[in-house]
Amino acid sequence: MNSDVPTRTLYLLRHAKSSWQDKAVADFDRPLNKRGIQARADIAQYMESMDYRPDVIICSTAKRAVMTLDAVRSVAGKSCKIVM
Repeated sequence: MNSDVPTRTLYLLRHAKSSWQDKAVADFDRPLNKRGIQARADIAQYMESMDYRPDVIICSTAKRAVMTLDAVRSVAGKSCKIVM
C-alpha cells in the first residue's frame, strides 16, 4: 500500500429522535422531539471530546436533519464544508 495516499474516514450520523406528536405534519417537516434535542447536544459533546473535525458534512434538508446539524456545526469548525 502506498503511504503517500491520505487515509479517509467516513462517519455516518443519523438525525436525532424526531417527533410524531402532530400526525398532520409531513414526514419531511417533522422536528426533533425533546429526547432528540437532548441527544443532538450529546452527539455534539461526544464529537468534541473525540476531536472529530469533519472536512465535509452532507445533510438532508429535512427539518430533523437540519436541527441535528445545527448542534454539530459549531463542533465541525468553520472550515467544514456543509452540503445540503
